[in-house]
Amino acid sequence: MRSGHEITAAIKRGTCSAVEIAREALARIEAVEPQLQAYISMLPERALARVSQFYPQVVGNNLGTDVFNTIAFYNDWTKTLANHTIHFGGEVQSLFYGNPGSVGSPNGYFSFGTQNTQYNPLQRNSLSGVNDGFPIADLLLGYPASGGVDYNSTLAEGNPTWALYVQDDWKITPKLTINVGIRYDVQLGLRERYNRLNRGLCFTCVNPITNSPVYQANLAADAPALAAAGINPASLSTVYGGLQFPGVNGNSKDAYDTDWSNIQPRFGFAYSPDSKTVIRGGYGIFY
Repeated sequence: MRSGHEITAAIKRGTCSAVEIAREALARIEAVEPQLQAYISMLPERALARVSQFYPQVVGNNLGTDVFNTIAFYNDWTKTLANHTIHFGGEVQSLFYGNPGSVGSPNGYFSFGTQNTQYNPLQRNSLSGVNDGFPIADLLLGYPASGGVDYNSTLAEGNPTWALYVQDDWKITPKLTINVGIRYDVQLGLRERYNRLNRGLCFTCVNPITNSPVYQANLAADAPALAAAGINPASLSTVYGGLQFPGVNGNSKDAYDTDWSNIQPRFGFAYSPDSKTVIRGGYGIFY
């Protein structure tokens, strides 16, 4: 009997190693004013565009974390009866995935380029022999090229799986061995902690756009054109179809239905007509 528990975490953080000037400045501020350290981590992210010999730099908050958690139990047995060797057993696994820290830059971010410190804001290096524009200068002037705020959702999903199998290695003669077995696998539907997955389409459900005043107004305005095309506008007054969600309106919490038909027969043989030759073959269904 075997069991296992595995946790894998992939973490990525914003770096501040490309442009040492800004990094050194922040380090000195933190050394002089330790109480500012928490405040600095709340600053918007700042990214400097790759320009010539300069490298991008990120200052501020940016954290991503992915966690994979697998809990598994395996049970394998072997029984020998005369010229039969029987293998049987099974396994149970629970697979989990989460990204609790993958929120991006929730305090915002700014990107600085060279547009505001180059001779021609619309075209860099417009002067012959002059490599103009400097992203750090744009940063010091406070002129970002772009910016935004991330509002990323996180998820925690998982699904259990289990399997059973049995196989008989039957040594019929010293020259012929036959392998006959069957395996059955079940992977239950994927579930998310707060049911934030899609569960297919409902073609008979009334779409919420039906109750939109804008939709109804547009339908009324287009009624003459629709009628001229042979389409009854009244047939479009109610819109059908929409996404379904697990755990809502009587739906299962699984994102999809479990497939209970994964039956996998296996067959193989080994035949040795002489001491120097072995002929092998087999057939199986795998999921």
